[in-house]
Amino acid sequence: MSLPPSKFLFYFSHYLRHHPFRFLIRGRLSGFFSPTEPAEEEFCRRSWPGPIWDIGASLGKYTPMMAEANPNQPVYAFEPNLNSLYYLGYRTAKYPNVTIVPAPLTVDTKSIRASYDPNFHNPPTGPQGIAFPVAEAIRWFGVPAFIKLDAEGLEKEMLERCGELLRHTTLVVEWHPHCWNAEYPQMPFWRVTKVAPNHSLLEPLE
Repeated sequence: MSLPPSKFLFYFSHYLRHHPFRFLIRGRLSGFFSPTEPAEEEFCRRSWPGPIWDIGASLGKYTPMMAEANPNQPVYAFEPNLNSLYYLGYRTAKYPNVTIVPAPLTVDTKSIRASYDPNFHNPPTGPQGIAFPVAEAIRWFGVPAFIKLDAEGLEKEMLERCGELLRHTTLVVEWHPHCWNAEYPQMPFWRVTKVAPNHSLLEPLE
């Protein structure tokens, strides 16, 4: 069975990121292996009035957009995958307003088993890594004005349990409904607009 082009590139990029050739994947070639989603890109290119969080920054597809559109705001890029951090660092090196947080954002966990496998769907390979609960991240980095949330299934629990903490934040969320049987969370603090099949814009009601 042949794979659609997007899936082929997704899995082929994992192969390349195990290979020494990975150090040549730079500039426009990076975008070829990690194309952007229009629904996310639109909001990542907007100007925001406060701190910006890129949760699940991965290879840094969107972080440079946020940094360029908001040169006077801090951009915090959360990424726990040890393989992805190399590319994220390379793609954001010229932006002084970007801070890489080499850790996941969690609900209440302060450490997780990290992974150097580029395929984040595989079981983690270790070692242990630090994690930031949402409340702790706010204490360190301030209440974000905007979040790009791509947490590989954690988004439901995060919005259900940490909604009060993020009620004044605008979010664009990539949903992973297969992880929680498509039972979407209650979102009483936001006006929710579907902007793509698996993406929603959450705008504060207050």
